[in-house]
Amino acid sequence: MVKNLLSRNSFYVFWVAGPVLFAALYVLSRYNYLLFHSFIELFAVAIALSVFTVAWNTRHLAADNRLFLLAAAYLSIGVIDTVHTLAYSGMGVFPARGSDLPTQLWIAARYVESLSFLAAALLFRTKRDLNDKMILVGYVILTAGLLVMIIVLQYFPSMYVEGRGLTGAKVASEYVICAILAAAGYLFWSGRKQIGRMHLQFLLAAIGATIAGELSFTLYTDVYGFFNFLGHFFKLLSFWFIYKALVAGLLKDPFESQFLELVQSRDRLRESESSLNAVFEQTIQLMGIVALDGTLLRANRSALEMIGANEKDVTGKPFRDCPWWTHSSQLQEKLDQGIEQARQGEPARFEAIHISADGREHVVDFSINPIYDENGKLRCLLAESRDVTESKQKESRLSEAYSKLDRLISLNRDGIIVVDKEGIILFINPAGADMLGRSADELVGMEFG
Repeated sequence: MVKNLLSRNSFYVFWVAGPVLFAALYVLSRYNYLLFHSFIELFAVAIALSVFTVAWNTRHLAADNRLFLLAAAYLSIGVIDTVHTLAYSGMGVFPARGSDLPTQLWIAARYVESLSFLAAALLFRTKRDLNDKMILVGYVILTAGLLVMIIVLQYFPSMYVEGRGLTGAKVASEYVICAILAAAGYLFWSGRKQIGRMHLQFLLAAIGATIAGELSFTLYTDVYGFFNFLGHFFKLLSFWFIYKALVAGLLKDPFESQFLELVQSRDRLRESESSLNAVFEQTIQLMGIVALDGTLLRANRSALEMIGANEKDVTGKPFRDCPWWTHSSQLQEKLDQGIEQARQGEPARFEAIHISADGREHVVDFSINPIYDENGKLRCLLAESRDVTESKQKESRLSEAYSKLDRLISLNRDGIIVVDKEGIILFINPAGADMLGRSADELVGMEFG
C-alpha cells in the first residue's frame, strides 16, 4: 500500500528519508522535548489549517463535497491542538493545571477526529449533499464548547496524574478512539467504489497512522518518554496522509479535471477550426469574412483565384471596394444595403455582374449572413457568392427553346391534344380547339371524348 501511495522515485526516497527523519526527531526530543513537541504540534496545526483553507476556498469546485466535513473537522482539531501545545508542560501558559490539561485537550481533539472520520465514512454510503456553512458553524460551536468545558468549567475526566501516569479514563478513551477509527476505516473500505483509489488509500493510511499513535499513547508513563515521542511521530504521518487525501480530493483533482476539460475543449475547438478552415478554403464558392464595419477580414482561395489577387491585396480593405465586381453605383447600393441588413440580423441576397480578370462577364449570386458567437452576440458577416453564369445561360436557352416550341405548336394547322392517363386534356393548340368549336382555355382540364 505504501508503494501505491508514492511514485517510484518517492517510494525509495521514503525509505531513506523516513528513517533519517525519525532519527533526527528522536534526537531533538532527547535534546529538548518541549521544542520537539512544539514543532510536531505546530506542524500538524499548520496542515490542519491548510486543509481547511484549501477546502473552504475550493468547495465550489469539488464534484463531491462530503469530504468537506473532514476539512471542517480539522479546523476544529487544529484549534484544539494549538491550545494543547500552549498548555503543554514547560510552556508556562497554564502552570497550575500540570500535564492533565494538555492530555485532556489531546483526548478531546482525538474524539473530534475519530468521530468525524466515522461520520464522513457514513456519509459516503449515502448521496446526501452537505450544507458547508452549517457544517462549519457546527464545528465552531463544538470547538468553543469543548474549550470552555475543559479550561473554564474543568468539567472533563482527569487523564493524567503527576507521579502516577495515565488514568484509566485516558487509556480507555484511547482504545475507544482506536475502535471508532477502525470502524471508520472499515466503512471507507467497504464503500471504496464511491471513493477514488488514491483518496481511499491516503484516508486509510491516515486512519492507520492515527490508530498506531493512539496505541502508543496508552503505553507511556512519562510525558517525555519514548512512547509519547512515537505517538507524536505517528501523528505527523497521519496529518501528512490526511493532507494528501483532502488536498487531492478538494483541490488537485477538481483543478486537474477542469484543466483536462479545457485542454479537450481547446483540442476540439482546434479540430473544428481546422475543419471549418478546410471547408472555407476548398469550397468552390467565393467566400469572404467581413467585419461589422464593412472591412474584409479574409477571402477564400476561390475568390482570390477568380480576381487574380492574393489575400494581402484585399484584406483590410472595404468590402464594397474589392475588385471582384464592377463598381456600378447600383451594385454599391446593393452591397451597402446587404451589409446593413446583415448587421440587423437579417440575411441578404442579390445578384451582381462580375467582370473577371480575363474580361469575361459573370453573373454572381451574392448572400451576406450574420455570424454570432456562442453568447448570441453578432461577431462578423459571412459573404458568399456563386457563379451562376452557366446556369443562367442554360436557363435562358431552355426558355428560348420552350418559346420556339410553343410558337411552332401554336401555328401548326393540325390539331394537337395532350391528355393524361385518365383522359384529361392537359394541352390543346388553337387548331385543335377550333376543331372542337371551343376555346383552348375551356377545354384544358376537361375529359377528352
